[in-house]
Amino acid sequence: MIPLALGYLSQYVRGLLGKELSSDEVLATYLAAYPIFLTIVSVVAGIIFARKAVDNWRDSVRDEIYLRGEVLHNLDEGER
Repeated sequence: MIPLALGYLSQYVRGLLGKELSSDEVLATYLAAYPIFLTIVSVVAGIIFARKAVDNWRDSVRDEIYLRGEVLHNLDEGER
């Protein structure tokens, strides 16, 4: 549904600019909307995945550096 909306938006903007589209150009516009939409979704998903991976890495490095040598005081000697 969204790729169709992108195709329609592209066709509408071209109409506002005064460019008449042939039927082949309209078809090409709608056919190009699908790979463009897939590319946009893939890039956004990749950015979200990379951000989560970097956040997890940053947390693990922070915990390793700042919590080194910490001993839990509520454990018995045998559990440490």
